[in-house]
Amino acid sequence: MPRSRVGSAALFGLWLGLSLCQAGSAWAGAFTVNPIRVVFSPDTHSALLLLHNRGTEALRFQLGVFAWDQSPNGEMQLTPGEDIVFFPSLLTLTPGGTRNVRVGPVTPFAATEKTYRIFIEELPPLATPKGGPGGGAHPDQDWDSDLSPAR
Repeated sequence: MPRSRVGSAALFGLWLGLSLCQAGSAWAGAFTVNPIRVVFSPDTHSALLLLHNRGTEALRFQLGVFAWDQSPNGEMQLTPGEDIVFFPSLLTLTPGGTRNVRVGPVTPFAATEKTYRIFIEELPPLATPKGGPGGGAHPDQDWDSDLSPAR
């Protein structure tokens, strides 16, 4: 089989395998993120992540993206990524509120697959709750997702 057909068959197999997997929600504290895996292709240039606040307090978030690789020892290596963009990078969700975050690659597709992780970091509230400093505050909670441009 010619090399270009082998690459196309492998790409199709990857797409089919990931398409058959259910992209569920992830829970972290009082918020959910759906889907938890995003795969880009030459035909899919962006995707939406849906953040939902299941709690009774407003939540603030900061988003970041990192290229994800493994060292020869099998250790995860994360480096700040510039190949993936998202909007917004800072957001607040009211209690019960939802918000879409648009995510997409900025580089053209190549023969090599790349994997990224987007981190959704819960930030502390802007105002201190009544009852004094730190009263009623909860620890920061982080969540991350796989982003895999099928290249």
